[in-house]
Amino acid sequence: MKFTVRAGFVIHDTRLIEIQGVIQPQTNSYYEGQAVDFDEATALDHAHKLESLSKESTAFLEKNFPPIPVSQSQSADTNTQMQSLAQQVSDLTALVSKMAGAVTAAVSPT
Repeated sequence: MKFTVRAGFVIHDTRLIEIQGVIQPQTNSYYEGQAVDFDEATALDHAHKLESLSKESTAFLEKNFPPIPVSQSQSADTNTQMQSLAQQVSDLTALVSKMAGAVTAAVSPT
């Protein structure tokens, strides 16, 4: 999916690669304004630093990070908004834990 790095951000993306039978980390850096093409897992890791450049990436971000509705009135229910935000943080934390477990399983010797 095509994205651009948001202004003020730098992405350091580290992947584990195999070189001559040895697993080693490889880090690529992307700077503000730079166009990047990420898979879903990488996009999830860096979503807060990305802006969409394609219909596919827009749909992906909207699906995984729906906007939090904010009331324009003075009587906005901040408690409900905070609960919604807490739920989104909880969901994201669970997703990160799941992904970390998958990465650990993938690189653990058997």
